[in-house]
Amino acid sequence: MLNQIIGTNTVKLTTNDPNTNTRLVRNSETNLGDFVTDAYRIVLSTDVAICNGGAIRNELPMGDFSYNDILTTFPFGNMCVVLEITGQQLLDALEMGAIRYPEEFGGFMQISGATYTINSKIPSSVITDEKGNFIKIDGAYRVQDVKINGKDLDLNKKYTIGGTSYILKFAGNGMTMFKDSPILQNEELSETDVIIEYIQNYLNATIGNKYANPYGQNRITIIK
Repeated sequence: MLNQIIGTNTVKLTTNDPNTNTRLVRNSETNLGDFVTDAYRIVLSTDVAICNGGAIRNELPMGDFSYNDILTTFPFGNMCVVLEITGQQLLDALEMGAIRYPEEFGGFMQISGATYTINSKIPSSVITDEKGNFIKIDGAYRVQDVKINGKDLDLNKKYTIGGTSYILKFAGNGMTMFKDSPILQNEELSETDVIIEYIQNYLNATIGNKYANPYGQNRITIIK
C-alpha cells in the first residue's frame, strides 16, 4: 500500500529556497504550502484554509510519487476539521503566525483562499502566556491587507476555515484564538485522505504548472 502510486508531479513542490537551499516554509510562502492549503480548502469546501509551516516536513518529488512519499511529507497523521470563525480570529491567527518573522516559526501560516501582507518593520505585539499560547494583540498588527477571495477581510463576518485539528481544534503552535469556534466538520477525513482526493479527483492525478513557482502565487507579501 505504501508503494501505491498516487499521481505524477511535473514540478518540484518545495519547502526550501531553490537558490540557497535554506528552508522557507516556516517564514515564507512556498508552492508546497499553496498546494496543501488548496487541498484543504477545495476538498473541505471552505472559504479559506491554513497550514502551519512546521507540519510540512519534506518536499514532494517530481515524477510519479507514492502514498509513502505523501506520508514522508506530512508524517503526523493529522485529521482535518472545518470551523466557523470570524475575520478577527483569522487576523489574530495570521498575526500569531508572523510573531517571530524573519526568524522561523512552526506556526507560520501557509494559506489558501486569502492573501495577506506582513510588514516586518512593525515589531510583533502578540502577547502570549508562559507556554507560548496566544492571549491578545497589544499594539499595531504587522499583518495587514488581508483579503478573502479578493475582498477585504471583514473582522465581524463569519467565514469557514479548513485545516488540521492540531491547529484549529487543539491550539497547536499556541493558536488559542479558535478554541470556542463552532466545529462544522469534526475529524471525518485525515490530512492524507484530503491531499490524495485533491490530487486524484481535482487535479486528474497530475500536479502541474499551477504550482510551478517555488515561491508560490503571491498569497503572502512581506515588507522588509
